[in-house]
Amino acid sequence: MNFAGKLAVAFLVLTALLGAFGLWWTATRLGYGDPEEILAVGLTTPEGAVSIPASGTTIGRDTSPRSYRSCFTLAQPAPKAVPAPGAVPTVAPSWYECFDAEAIGADLAAGRAAAVLGTRDVRYGIDRLVALYPDGRGFAWDEINECGEVVFDGRPTPEGCAPPPPEDG
Repeated sequence: MNFAGKLAVAFLVLTALLGAFGLWWTATRLGYGDPEEILAVGLTTPEGAVSIPASGTTIGRDTSPRSYRSCFTLAQPAPKAVPAPGAVPTVAPSWYECFDAEAIGADLAAGRAAAVLGTRDVRYGIDRLVALYPDGRGFAWDEINECGEVVFDGRPTPEGCAPPPPEDG
């Protein structure tokens, strides 16, 4: 292979590596700030929304409605909250080490933790779900709800769902 061919291959490999790095960085770092302190956790009880004092951290970014994650310990026992059957925690960026979606999911499946509704429609079509452990530890994440699933697909708003907010622009 001549010098020009080697140079072209090196350029293509370098471009691919830079592109891969840019894609990884955009997916895992862009838009996230440092974890912020969390002072309370919202839960939905059969009587309505409550705020429970807690300590821990939270992350999220404005560019993704499902990027919210938090790890916390409640300062008092949690009231009976609305169950969230079938909740599956979504994976957090690897640098947010306190949130292990796989372990939380296994604990939910085994009954070592309970999934409950934190906040319905924290953003239109997005619910905040919470995994609570008997020792007061908890983890929260955002998940698309049944209304958002339909509307975000471009289909008409289902019966029983609020209409989506008007789009900006």
